[in-house]
Amino acid sequence: SLDAVIWEYFIPVRLPEFEYENFIKNAKGRSESYINKLNDDSVKIMDINGNILNVQDTSNNKMNLSVLASKYALNTEYLKSELRNYSEDRSFLTSILLASRYVDFAIFADEQLRPEIIALGNIYLDESEKFLKEMNDEDKKTYSQRIELIQIKELLILDQSNKAYRQLKRIDENELDSKNESLFAFLNYTVFKLLNDETKAELWKSKISSLNLRMTQIILKNKMDAKFN
Repeated sequence: SLDAVIWEYFIPVRLPEFEYENFIKNAKGRSESYINKLNDDSVKIMDINGNILNVQDTSNNKMNLSVLASKYALNTEYLKSELRNYSEDRSFLTSILLASRYVDFAIFADEQLRPEIIALGNIYLDESEKFLKEMNDEDKKTYSQRIELIQIKELLILDQSNKAYRQLKRIDENELDSKNESLFAFLNYTVFKLLNDETKAELWKSKISSLNLRMTQIILKNKMDAKFN
């Protein structure tokens, strides 16, 4: 009876024992909890690139797949383009775009899943940093700034606005690349809205797009929902 449920939301894969070596090799440098999850006998929910989403899920869900499906049955249409591009060409650009997309995806997710989705996105963000170290590009500083700003955005989504504010204050706006100004403005507007500083938030409002305004509204709603749950 569970077959239909599983096939509706997932593509089940039984991994041969000898394939684990490749997964362990690719997971080098990741957290202890990630490695432990990879090594245990529980069901792993992975994205198309073989990276685990349900790292923090410690329940014995192998015997209760319906619970697993209800929690992790995500519609990944929002990620389709970035996942495909990364699968076809692993590079700095495709990894950072996929990481950024995962962070945005977390905004729309259930509160319990947001940290796990962001952790999954950080796998690609870490990879983009590795690509960046190997690059000899005049835009290297711009890209490094973008990674830093994405990490601050994660804090806002996880309702850590005070920490996000402290990190934003450390950024010299005069040294900010023009390509990152829009994201920087969005972060400032959102953090001041979260901190209930309407005066300072208003100073940034005209500098962000209608799409980012909508993103801010959702982040604020998520905070209110968490407060009353």
